Amino acid sequence: MELFNTQYRLIFAFCSIVAFIIATMHDVKRVNLKSQLQWLSLFLFLLLLLFGLRGEEVGADTNAYIFQFENVDSLSPDREVAFYYFTKLLHKLVSVQTFLFIIASFYLGSLYYYIKSRPNINQFLLFFVFFSMFFFKTLGINVVRQGVSLIFFLLAYQAYEKKQLKKSVILIIISLCWHTTTIIAVPLVYFSTRKINLKFLNISYFSSIVLAFANFGLLTILPFLSNLNKYDRRIEVYATHETNELYTVGFKPQFVLFNTLFLMLAYFIRKKIVSKYPVTEQKKYNSYIIYFTLSSMLFFMAFQIPYSDRIGLLSWIMIPLLMEPLLAYRRHQYATLAWTICIVLFITFEFILS
Repeated sequence: MELFNTQYRLIFAFCSIVAFIIATMHDVKRVNLKSQLQWLSLFLFLLLLLFGLRGEEVGADTNAYIFQFENVDSLSPDREVAFYYFTKLLHKLVSVQTFLFIIASFYLGSLYYYIKSRPNINQFLLFFVFFSMFFFKTLGINVVRQGVSLIFFLLAYQAYEKKQLKKSVILIIISLCWHTTTIIAVPLVYFSTRKINLKFLNISYFSSIVLAFANFGLLTILPFLSNLNKYDRRIEVYATHETNELYTVGFKPQFVLFNTLFLMLAYFIRKKIVSKYPVTEQKKYNSYIIYFTLSSMLFFMAFQIPYSDRIGLLSWIMIPLLMEPLLAYRRHQYATLAWTICIVLFITFEFILS
């Protein structure tokens, strides 16, 4: 695992240098590096080699994927039926290492497609924002299925914004085929597009923190949720280990602080940058804030449930979108600010808190 982490950090270091050059050109010279998509492809390829060719000792969930692949004939379809049959097909055709490589390629390939679909922003820097997040590596080596699911969710959200309802439905179905947890995000997207008073929402947000601290959460209201993970294959694999940190429950101040800081950053961006945008774009950004706030509240209330990080990912995946105005091709130049935030984040989670 140490070798893997070293290689991962080296790739990030190289990427950060390229990102700094691009951000400087974006802000100071107000020009864009024409080869940024080629650089994006290069780093995604390097990450694909790293994620796809990892050993079984890398990532807590890698053994779970190997277990599922090697024993797929003795398992029955669970919630992700499509992924089960996909695994069953690959079991007959490829080795377990190739299987891991293919799954990683779905994650990084779908991310590349999503980034290319985002208009009027610096796409390489958007990738750098994703890369700098602590959950990026987790999605690449642990909950890869949820990583693919979340990227397709973002594509569905984008189609929904463009009023492409049929495309949005198809994409969300594909998302659910990879990981059913994403179904939770669907009503949150709907409510995010409704007219909600942001002051009331903020009061509700901080109230949810107080309730979570008092150990009042989803299990208090819906006790049957404690059985949701009863048949989870990850638990079957983890049962052979003495400890399981992901299984810990209770108030998690580090996640509350993380989400709150980005919520504050979003309001700063909204006031300083987005307020100068056309009304339609302001409404779109407000919907991102509302979604992030609602999903964060749900996450805090889920601290009582094992593997609440799965719920947390539904909020964290929105952070790059909240930072998009910093990367926009407009007269407001904040790309180097975004770069600095990314560097601080990466150093904090990879070196200080690791």
